[in-house]
Amino acid sequence: MSNDRMIEEVKKELRETLKSIVEGINEFSSIQIEVEEPNIVFVDSIRIDLNKIDEVYSQIKSQIDKLKELLDTNKIDDDISNLIGKFNEKFIQVVSLHSELKTAEMLENLTFKADTQSKFLQNIENIKDALSELVNLIRDIESKFRNKKKILQTTFMSRDSVTLNKIDKIIASLQKLLADSREKYIDLSTSIQNRKILSTSQEAINVAYAISRGERIWTTDFISRITGIRSIAGELYTEEVEIEGLEHYLGEEKTKVTIDTLLYRYPPYEPIQIPEGVIIGRFVWFLKAKNAIIYDNGSRLNTLNHIATFDLNTGKLISIKPLQLLYLDREACINETCKEVLLEIKEKNGIIYVKYGSKKLCNNICKSIKGTHGKGRQHELIDINAIVKKLQREYEENYMGYRKKTGEEARAYSTANLGYVWYCQLGLGMSTDPYDLQCPFIDKCHIGKHKQGKCDNWSWSRRLYPKVFVVSERDAFVHSLVYDKNYSFIKPFYIEHTYAYELFKYVQWNIPTVLAEGPIVTLELETPITKTLPQTNVVGFEIPLSLLKALILTLLDAENPNKPQVTIMYPHSSNAKVSLDKLLISKWFIYNATKEGKDSFSFLQKSPDKILDNFNKFVNQFNEEELINFAIKCIAHTLAHLFLTFISINLEIELENLLYIFKVDEKRDAIMVMVAENSAWGSLNIVDHAIYKFGSLTNMIKAFIDFVSSMLQHHENDVERFTHSTIQRISIHGLKSDVKMKIKSIADMLRQRFKKFIDTGLILDPALFLNNIVLSEEDKKIIEELNKKGVNVDTKELRSWLIDSITVAGISSCIDGCTACVMLEHGCVTPLMQNIYLSRNLVLWLLRVLKGEVVKGRGKILGIAIFNQTKDEFFAMSPYIDDDGTKLLIELAKRNVKVKLITSKMNAEKYGELLKRHGIEVNITKTPRHDKFYIIDKKVMIISSQNLSAFSSINDFTFRVLEPAEAEEIEKQNLKSDVVDRY
Repeated sequence: MSNDRMIEEVKKELRETLKSIVEGINEFSSIQIEVEEPNIVFVDSIRIDLNKIDEVYSQIKSQIDKLKELLDTNKIDDDISNLIGKFNEKFIQVVSLHSELKTAEMLENLTFKADTQSKFLQNIENIKDALSELVNLIRDIESKFRNKKKILQTTFMSRDSVTLNKIDKIIASLQKLLADSREKYIDLSTSIQNRKILSTSQEAINVAYAISRGERIWTTDFISRITGIRSIAGELYTEEVEIEGLEHYLGEEKTKVTIDTLLYRYPPYEPIQIPEGVIIGRFVWFLKAKNAIIYDNGSRLNTLNHIATFDLNTGKLISIKPLQLLYLDREACINETCKEVLLEIKEKNGIIYVKYGSKKLCNNICKSIKGTHGKGRQHELIDINAIVKKLQREYEENYMGYRKKTGEEARAYSTANLGYVWYCQLGLGMSTDPYDLQCPFIDKCHIGKHKQGKCDNWSWSRRLYPKVFVVSERDAFVHSLVYDKNYSFIKPFYIEHTYAYELFKYVQWNIPTVLAEGPIVTLELETPITKTLPQTNVVGFEIPLSLLKALILTLLDAENPNKPQVTIMYPHSSNAKVSLDKLLISKWFIYNATKEGKDSFSFLQKSPDKILDNFNKFVNQFNEEELINFAIKCIAHTLAHLFLTFISINLEIELENLLYIFKVDEKRDAIMVMVAENSAWGSLNIVDHAIYKFGSLTNMIKAFIDFVSSMLQHHENDVERFTHSTIQRISIHGLKSDVKMKIKSIADMLRQRFKKFIDTGLILDPALFLNNIVLSEEDKKIIEELNKKGVNVDTKELRSWLIDSITVAGISSCIDGCTACVMLEHGCVTPLMQNIYLSRNLVLWLLRVLKGEVVKGRGKILGIAIFNQTKDEFFAMSPYIDDDGTKLLIELAKRNVKVKLITSKMNAEKYGELLKRHGIEVNITKTPRHDKFYIIDKKVMIISSQNLSAFSSINDFTFRVLEPAEAEEIEKQNLKSDVVDRY
């Protein structure tokens, strides 16, 4: 885009936005209300709510289609099928009524026509009544199916129980979706009644409100609202949250931060690391969680409204006021009570305890401050520094001296830093109190209760408080997509001015153990935080869902001899590699065993033998369809990470100014991978930037595939070099001979246990494997075995050498993903579960296949899925064809696909007339040919050993991307009169 054009575009946008603000001022003046009061609703908000219901209806439609297919295919019961028919008819009526609510005329007239508002609300009531009828119908269906299921299970034992369970799940899902949609209508109706409906944007009204009251408004604030840019430096505008009580430390200009900055830099439950001030980490804030209790000096906090303030209508976080755990001024020390906050987190196998603050430190500081007679801030600060230094000396003499007396390692930890923790090595608790050299939870803990005096699982050193992540669900409304040409089967697109949102529902961190990446603690928030991007821009691509499903089925086929191999150990040995399907099944098992990654504690505390026993049972009974869906989400999620990195690097946009989104859309038959601007007003113009950079979105996809393939292959080589160099370093340099011997002995023990997992088919990544060794106390068994062999190692030594030992054992540091390849350090929607939700190897395999690497698969699964991607033209060179192949071609022709076939004389004579009747062009080879290939839409050539026959056999398939001219030339050469005869 030229500079002149860009300037004109900016001018146009500024004019439109200024006009909107003027309209807002006029509208605001006419209604004379306070916008802070909950008596306004915006048309945009109504439209967003209706779009959310659209998403629910898409899910209902998909579930109805699945249910009809299962019932019809298995011929379970005509009465149930009839009820499904009635259900579908009523549902179509509901969708029709819903569509009336969304018409432009209806929404525009809501702002000034009372009769339109009445009609709108009446429509909602009609829809709610219809939904109630649907609920009753689905209950009837459930009742009839339950009765029928009992009969089928007793009289027809060959009936597939998996199918019956699928039907059960779909019915349950429909009940929940209907209830959710009805609840959404109730909320929508309530939000509209007795309120003024405005068409102007919330931002325009906010500016108008400030101006109308005669308030000053900063020019930068005004510009940010009309351009989306926060500053001249180009910081993007998103929603802000006010931080109260930290003005002195953060500076006045930093007490309002974006929601992204707040949740990443100052997340809840994590002591705020303010760079200034004598005591670090003395402020912390909390959000109410469903599975946690907070005690303030022993009193349970039933509400946290004094800490976090929400807009009850939108779910947006307005402000926070962190708790101050100790005080540094005379007045507060006299009037306030020193705080200790206890957090109890409910887990399946018990409670995890977290202690914030230190009464001992606070009381010591306040005692000294009360005796200080100096006046003025400067003198007061000098006194506090002196007080803290004095306390530090006493701490080192008394407490660290105690450690030395007991023969334990003693370090001079700072008493002035509450951002560090003592912790339980089994992950059951942690404390920021520097004086907690012994476990403060010993009387509460189910393990500590049985210890006498002190617990040997309490750490001998402090660690930085683990990074806390607020986990979100993220989505965008995909409408008005603009597509570019396909590259292979990948379809690039862009969307302008769409609506995106994030819903922050969980808080997570890795609680410290021997490893930095200990088990995950998950808190489910009672009030999720909402973030919206009303007008953002998106670039992305689609990959056919049906094709992906076929590829995954091919990968899982037990008889498929050509499966990609994954290196999991170095140096290479007979079991250094495993097939990709084993890795996928392992991830699927871990996903289920850890409740989608949210409860890793109960899984990791099990003994290795118990885990293997559970795995063997799981492998024999898991649902293949659910595994395929999991694999597809892994692929989509990993591609989204990689696409985000690619866009950030190539368009030179910081990662925090972008966000990724992925969707699995059954209706579109596609996975959708997108990168959006992390800005409320789409000010980056990412679409034009991408087209300018690459020339087209098709070229962007080509560059992306090359980037990922090269990067991941180089990463694999780097991991191997790292492993060998670490082994060499420990073997040759820097360590005493007895330490080397102990590390090698520990490595041998780890290797034996890791191989036991591999031999059973279960692949754990290094972090999960080592956490299991510690949390299951398998490490104590290792110590016993080593001691019997004359290698004297204690618990502390073993745990401190585990990281080096696992590398010496040859176990790859990156089996299926790490922060150097597919994981993100910031911005992932599953930040601490990336090892489960991402797969470097699945994506690398997929991209290699799409680029032309041979894949083996059955024609009835992979072949048909490939051929069915055809939209316009299908050219087939197949010497043999049978009834199934003929059926496939006729089905394509019925979809208005132009079909041309080259085959042998014998097959043409057998099927030619039938094919011609369906408009299929049939050509006969003049000389015998054995090559097979297919051209789809003049874009992709499939070179294969698969004829249009014998679809049950396993054959080779190779994808080759073609330009239309190249495709036409291939067809032309193969249809020459000296090569074929027309049938």
